[in-house]
Amino acid sequence: MREDKAKLAQLQSHTYPIVGAFYRPPASAILGVLPVGTKLTLKAEPTNEYDPNAIAVYIETSEIKTIVANEAAEKLLASEALNSGISLDDILSNAPSYHLGYIPRAVAAKIKLNSDVPAKFTTSLDGRASVIFNLS
Repeated sequence: MREDKAKLAQLQSHTYPIVGAFYRPPASAILGVLPVGTKLTLKAEPTNEYDPNAIAVYIETSEIKTIVANEAAEKLLASEALNSGISLDDILSNAPSYHLGYIPRAVAAKIKLNSDVPAKFTTSLDGRASVIFNLS
């Protein structure tokens, strides 16, 4: 019975790439250090001027602080952040969360979110930053 529930949950999960990070510094730097399974949040943006179906991907700053407790991740994020024109201290202190990018437009048009949806960071087989989530 337990295995059946796990299989059903797996069938209901959706995995899509996170797009647009390049345009949202320091999103690319943050995505570069995230371990698989890091908590993310999907938020509908019905007032988005370019796409009323847009679904944004966010990470809480507290999640980033947990990750940079690892010295190697801290050094990598600090270096990548500087390449984006921002300091690690700015990332860790300026905002409660960071907008990392979006679910692809064609997919977002088919999904209707009534509230924020918990998600997790993953990578695709080709190494692209992706988000996995369940819709119930």
